[in-house]
Amino acid sequence: MNEPTACCDTSSASTIKASSLNYNSREMEMNLKMYLQHHYGSLTACAEAIEVSRGTLHNYVTKDPEGVLRHTSRLMKNENIKPQDLINAVLTTQNQHV
Repeated sequence: MNEPTACCDTSSASTIKASSLNYNSREMEMNLKMYLQHHYGSLTACAEAIEVSRGTLHNYVTKDPEGVLRHTSRLMKNENIKPQDLINAVLTTQNQHV
């Protein structure tokens, strides 16, 4: 009986390295929901961190992305969140709703 074997393609390894190098540009293209999930693990955890209800945060990611900017000071407590990246996520979300 043939057992499945793992295959390693060296070209995919270089692709992974290249995509790792482009992390910041990929992050800039994230919409607000993806950005917050990336930094907090879940929208529920983010809502708790910025002290809003889950429903309010859901409204921000679906209907009113600029509303999350009211909580910028609380979001900045997460040292990985940069103001410019947050604004780009908001703008990406607005463009997706057009």
